Amino acid sequence: MSKDRDEKDGKSLLLELVEKAKCWVALEVLKRSTLVERREIVVRAFREACAYHDDENALLWFAWLLQAIQEDEDSRLELTEAMDFLAKETAKKSAEIQTILIKADIAKGLYLELPNFRLEPSRYADQPGTRLATLIKTKKAMLEAIAGGWRSAPTDDVADEFFMFIYKVDSGPSVASDDRELINEIIRKVTDVRFPLARLMYTLRNHPDLYADILAHAWVKNGYCYEYRSEGSHVGLILGAVGDFYKASPEATMLLGRVGAKILVADHQLRNLNKGRQGLIFGPPNLEFVRDKDNPKFDEVLACFKVVVFEEKEFHQQFEATRDRIIEAKKSWTVPVRIKLRGEFTFRYKHQITLPRTEDI
Repeated sequence: MSKDRDEKDGKSLLLELVEKAKCWVALEVLKRSTLVERREIVVRAFREACAYHDDENALLWFAWLLQAIQEDEDSRLELTEAMDFLAKETAKKSAEIQTILIKADIAKGLYLELPNFRLEPSRYADQPGTRLATLIKTKKAMLEAIAGGWRSAPTDDVADEFFMFIYKVDSGPSVASDDRELINEIIRKVTDVRFPLARLMYTLRNHPDLYADILAHAWVKNGYCYEYRSEGSHVGLILGAVGDFYKASPEATMLLGRVGAKILVADHQLRNLNKGRQGLIFGPPNLEFVRDKDNPKFDEVLACFKVVVFEEKEFHQQFEATRDRIIEAKKSWTVPVRIKLRGEFTFRYKHQITLPRTEDI
């Protein structure tokens, strides 16, 4: 790869950052290097700073490493004039995700090389030294990059590898309480409104005992803000009741974790009500779960269906068949959810809607 190809526009934010930091020797070396070589040079300097427990410089070199990766990956993006706008945007998005994953993967490998602690020698020869936390700021930046891979990975399996890496760091025998709180903060930060709700659900289902309070809060908060609907039911129905709930205390945090688990089960139960209904010519129509504005509760939803019939008798038959189906399904539910069944019918070819029929189940 030529140097002209490496720096298409003649500019490099990496070089500008190094120059701003007045690292003149590093600047001259990097100027004479290709983008791939720059990554290798920055990694070596980063490792050296870590070996000396120099948190400030290690953090600086890690930030420069991320920028070096960014510039190297940007240079590989090929956009041609023949590509339309959508194709270009798709290529850019794909390259952006790939770069995030590369940064996260490199951060994982380098994190394993970090010293767990810094040994402070004792003033007395017959006493052991003191183990002190080390590279706090650097570790935080690296874990944030790894968390970015968890959020942006194209599949849940790949994302789970980054998530479990963070947990293994958190559960290590040498992790201090301050480090654990740092990791909690990183997870809270990454699970903002940009975090895929389906991935939060996946993580809660597959790792119900890991950060359940934080993930449940993120799911509730994000789902409530965006009125997220899962296929076949409306998660927003039961998210609304706890949408503004935040961990004001340890007790509240534990409660939210339990609520989050119940939400998963309740949503699964509601979705199962409509399974197997597609393709049937006869029988009740699929249910439409909606928010009951007059009585919004966590454990109660309003299930509606609308039909067009010739006679009112047909409507009542369908209503009762739907009610019986819900009653039968509820027998196996482990999380009780009260259903208020509401149906409306319209005379065919006459745009006259009768009063709805409503029944608590």
